[in-house]
Amino acid sequence: MVHDADWEKWYWQERSVRPEDRKREPLPPGKAFWQFKEEYDKCFSSLKQGLTTSPVLTYPRTDKDFILDTDASNEGIGAGLSQKIGNEECVIAYFSKSLDNVLYRKWESDGVTSYRWQLILPKSRIPEVLRETHDSPSRGHFGVMKTMSKTRERFYWDRLSADVEKWCRECHACGPRKGPKTRTKGRLQLYNVGAPFERIALDILGPFPVTTKGNKSAEHEATRLTPAEMLFGRTLRLPCDILFGRPNETPSSPNEYMKNLEARLESIHAFARERNKLASERMKTLYDSRATNHQFKEEYS
Repeated sequence: MVHDADWEKWYWQERSVRPEDRKREPLPPGKAFWQFKEEYDKCFSSLKQGLTTSPVLTYPRTDKDFILDTDASNEGIGAGLSQKIGNEECVIAYFSKSLDNVLYRKWESDGVTSYRWQLILPKSRIPEVLRETHDSPSRGHFGVMKTMSKTRERFYWDRLSADVEKWCRECHACGPRKGPKTRTKGRLQLYNVGAPFERIALDILGPFPVTTKGNKSAEHEATRLTPAEMLFGRTLRLPCDILFGRPNETPSSPNEYMKNLEARLESIHAFARERNKLASERMKTLYDSRATNHQFKEEYS
């Protein structure tokens, strides 16, 4: 609204000030006497009125020609659509937006009908971002795919995947904890939940000792969605979001917010159930391929 008002003021200032009032005179030098004439007062009043009042928008008429006024610079862009009705030019719609040196890229995630804005990151800030998305306590030194997913949701630069993979491979904290995969026995039994809190599991032991692989907790991921997305319909804000900033996505009204949230949660839950089913089947196939198939013979006493 502030940007629209700024362009609106300029738009009507150009039309409300008379041509004879556009003359600019240099300021008097030193302590020279200068008289504020009546025509100056009228010019100032008309300029003040143009800056403080809003135009009344009119409906478009198909029998009249449309007039499109545009203005663009390195600091902002603006446009106004109007029609000349009688001797007066009436505004139908207007738009303006201020520009900065920050570039964003529209990114659409697979399977979810939503999009996010990626910050186009310069090469000089890549190490700082990777430290925040991989090395920081809030990220916990996750693997390549997890770090790449969280980084790609927020930032974009050339060869992002290669840089993330190289960063995780050369991480001194992650290197000593990597070890060979261990084979398991027994076939996997599936149980897929259908909604949040349908089944709740609690750890009643702890803290657990660090294993030989350097782990003291286990991560489970099947739906590719965080608990915050499943419950609140959005991801939690990270320190890097505050540090680098993100565009606001404020709804126009509470009703629109509730409607969008309900649709987003419904879509996320349906997507999570489908992903959970596919992931569980894939994990069972992989798990059973490494398991020992025990055959039991029934005997009667």
